[in-house]
Amino acid sequence: MIDITLSPKHQKQVIGFDEQFDRLKKLETNNTLHPAWLLSGQRGIGKATFAYHFVRYLLADSSDNPAFHTMLIDQGSHPNLLVLEKAIDDDGKPETEIKIDQVRKLVDFARQSPAIPGWRIVVIDSIDEMNRNAANSLLKILEEPPRQFLFLMVCHSMGSLLPTIRSRCSVLTMSPLCPDDLKKSGIEIDPMILQVANGSLGQALALRSLDLDGFCRQIQEILHDLHRGSIAKLTAYIAKLDKKDPHIRTIPNIIQWFVREAVLCANGVSVNPLIKGETLRNPNHWNRVEQTLNRYFHLAKQTHPDPVHLIQGALLLMNKPEIVHPDDLI
Repeated sequence: MIDITLSPKHQKQVIGFDEQFDRLKKLETNNTLHPAWLLSGQRGIGKATFAYHFVRYLLADSSDNPAFHTMLIDQGSHPNLLVLEKAIDDDGKPETEIKIDQVRKLVDFARQSPAIPGWRIVVIDSIDEMNRNAANSLLKILEEPPRQFLFLMVCHSMGSLLPTIRSRCSVLTMSPLCPDDLKKSGIEIDPMILQVANGSLGQALALRSLDLDGFCRQIQEILHDLHRGSIAKLTAYIAKLDKKDPHIRTIPNIIQWFVREAVLCANGVSVNPLIKGETLRNPNHWNRVEQTLNRYFHLAKQTHPDPVHLIQGALLLMNKPEIVHPDDLI
């Protein structure tokens, strides 16, 4: 059974992604492995865990002493591996972004001769969190990487990347997990919670303690209040949100799940006891809500708005999607 308390670096089991792993393995065997890869997919599905899994395959499994090299990787001291992630500040909290000083270490790492013959690997977790100066500095190395030099870059949102970086990388698409993936790994997650998390194990684990019934009831109360022309309940709800709370990232996913369910219920395709009949005004309303919110959240992935404002805007659109034309959100 997988130990879900471990960090990606120390996680020895990967859930799913056999096809993606076999693809990279085959390319490496045939000496056709591209030097820069974007591991693209939503947060929490195991992209960083997958990256370290492939790191161990290249640096440890094929070595004369796999256990020793695995220990070095786990300790962060393998001479052929460099990891870029948000640094920890003096208060013990992660910085908001990966900065250019960290990329300068990468430049030095790339210029050095390998301490151990074979691959040298850079794991970036995540490329989305790299500021523009750092990204521009990285670009210079991507243009002319050294021999047997590999980038594995976790990417949560392709739209946030510089086009010049995207054009120099191959993309490995990582799809959301399905219930069968979790069953094989011995993890028990309520199928509805996994559906709400849109296949993200990380978000599903964060949502396990969620009172989904209570959340749905609160959304519907806000919508009913808005429909009557009052913003009192919306204002009260928004005032309680804390943008520093990591769980705030899960709320847009819950809203999108709620809308998908409302569309199915309004169109008579299914029945969900969490969505009350009075919420389902008519199918056309919810069809338009879904269309508008899909583009709204897609745009948000590229622009990274304030999370509280994002949620507030989504709830207003759920009440009156006609206040903005979907084409304006392209």
